[in-house]
Amino acid sequence: VQKEGLEVYYNVERAVTDFSIDCFKHKGDIGWKRVGKYTPYFLVVQRDASRQHMRKVLIVETKGEGFAAQDGFIKRKAFVESWFLSQHEQAQGDFPAFEYLFIQDDEPEAHFLSKLEHKITQFFAEV
Repeated sequence: VQKEGLEVYYNVERAVTDFSIDCFKHKGDIGWKRVGKYTPYFLVVQRDASRQHMRKVLIVETKGEGFAAQDGFIKRKAFVESWFLSQHEQAQGDFPAFEYLFIQDDEPEAHFLSKLEHKITQFFAEV
């Protein structure tokens, strides 16, 4: 993270950041129904050369088995992984590109860290 000049934020600390995503589920003829607000635990940010604007944001979520199986979380996670990411896969104007990594926190630490390192390397690689 330091080598790549990335910033890491613990997103639950309101004094530091307040990033959240309003999530919806498509209900056929009814349209979109709100399923809640999604606030991930961590954000890994890459800024542009001026350091003024975010270029890419990796959303990192960890949950224990019990929380990961909750219906509300499953619906919000599905929205982020599908619609939200599809709308933000490339940086456009003032909006950064987003990627998402979910890690269930009962995984062995070495596996957890390996997935995180791989996603950081892959997502933040220069094209």
